[in-house]
Amino acid sequence: MFIFLLSVQLSCVDDPIYQVEGAFDIYVEQFIEEGNERGLDFDFHRTGLTIQFASNITGSPGACLGNRQIVINREDWALMDEFEKESLIFHELGHCELDRAHDNQKLKNGEWTSIMRGTPFSACDNDIINYAGTRREYYLDELFGVSQIDEPPWSQLQATLAKKNQKQSVWGRQEAIEFIDSIEGLSSSNFEIDLELNTDEMEGFGGFQFTGISLSNNIRIFTNSQRDLAIDSGKEVWGFMHLAQKNHLLKEGFNRITVQRLDNRYHIFINGTFFYWFDFIQPRSNIIASANIGDKGKPIFRNLSVSILSE
Repeated sequence: MFIFLLSVQLSCVDDPIYQVEGAFDIYVEQFIEEGNERGLDFDFHRTGLTIQFASNITGSPGACLGNRQIVINREDWALMDEFEKESLIFHELGHCELDRAHDNQKLKNGEWTSIMRGTPFSACDNDIINYAGTRREYYLDELFGVSQIDEPPWSQLQATLAKKNQKQSVWGRQEAIEFIDSIEGLSSSNFEIDLELNTDEMEGFGGFQFTGISLSNNIRIFTNSQRDLAIDSGKEVWGFMHLAQKNHLLKEGFNRITVQRLDNRYHIFINGTFFYWFDFIQPRSNIIASANIGDKGKPIFRNLSVSILSE
């Protein structure tokens, strides 16, 4: 009788449901693979997993509803690049599978400690995570709990401006409002882009872009009248990489912005002070051009120069 009752009870337990829409399959498989590389084993066909599109999520592109059920905002998803999509699915699986809560700690350089950062943010915060290149490996180690590094080496990297005797000037302008030029050697050499930029009279962001052939693969650096600074790349590259709101290095009027490519990194300097770096992005072209996404006014440039850097 006991065995009979037990068999009846077990037969009433629902089988785990695996229902993952096709758009998310590749990211779930990548989550499993990255976990395996770190000694973790996931079998969602055995445990169940549901990831579906929804259009009624507010305040977030995705949500874990518990019991391995995830919903993703369809409109937000359509605007994301590949790194943002992977980061979002990994974030929600961090909640639903790894039992991770939001973690809004920051590294000493101001970047987020974890891709598990989440709302609520303070008024001075933004949700941008540079989840690409060297940084991606750290964020995955942190997500799966195999890294106890308080400060990854890349968060402590510093750089200095190249010296004059390392530079060979190949292009320059005294003043400009709009420009676009192709500079021989830019896509195959270490280089420096150095210019002064004023966006005080703009509504929106203004700046410059380089080494791409379209908005989808350019690298872009913008500022605005509120002293925000944005570092961005097209969807075919890594997407939005960094946003510093009310950046203390920016001042009223003209600000000097310097980009130096040194082998496998790009270094960004603001008014001569090292500010940020990101991994090498293979140039698609030799182009450098102004960029304006403001609603009113245009950026003003002066003292523009491009130099090829020697060892």
